[in-house]
Amino acid sequence: MKKPIKKIILFVACLTFVYLPTNQQPCDCQEAEKLSFTEVVNVNGVSAEELYMRARLWFVDCFVDSKNVLEMDDKKEGILAGKGSIAYEPNVFIGSGCTRGNIVFTIKVMVKDGRYKYEFLNFTHHGSVSEMGFGPTDFGVLTTEEDCGKIKDTYKSQRIALWKHMKSISELNTIQMVSSLKKKMEEKALGENDW
Repeated sequence: MKKPIKKIILFVACLTFVYLPTNQQPCDCQEAEKLSFTEVVNVNGVSAEELYMRARLWFVDCFVDSKNVLEMDDKKEGILAGKGSIAYEPNVFIGSGCTRGNIVFTIKVMVKDGRYKYEFLNFTHHGSVSEMGFGPTDFGVLTTEEDCGKIKDTYKSQRIALWKHMKSISELNTIQMVSSLKKKMEEKALGENDW
């Protein structure tokens, strides 16, 4: 009889110690620089039209459903833009289930004769309901700040670890997407008669 009581007391103590607050306001990033990645890449001797086709093919290859990802597809202006999503699994295992969710972001590819510019920006974390039924904890817009700051009830070291991990995951995924974009932008887009 004593063992179940000890387990219950230990369980409640652990919950109290590691509890992440639910339904908190996202981090306030009004003053902070938002996390973003951008570069202008030269591709000498390639027309804007060809670069546009290459970028369009990259969207098709990179995203499972490019039709739902693309929000702007303007061939005349040479702009492709859309929303992507990265599944987020926290690296702090105790009490962080409500931060499991997605990091959504905006991607833009703009082309001109001989060059293109990519932008990955507006990285925003959305948590989910934990297995224990606690509501989601959204960290909101990711910034270059060391600490999210607004979710105050969380233990600072845990909050900072999650914040850094979210930014690290965002950067790692962006590096992989940029690598595949650069590779695709170097390949000639196959025309209707080129197969």
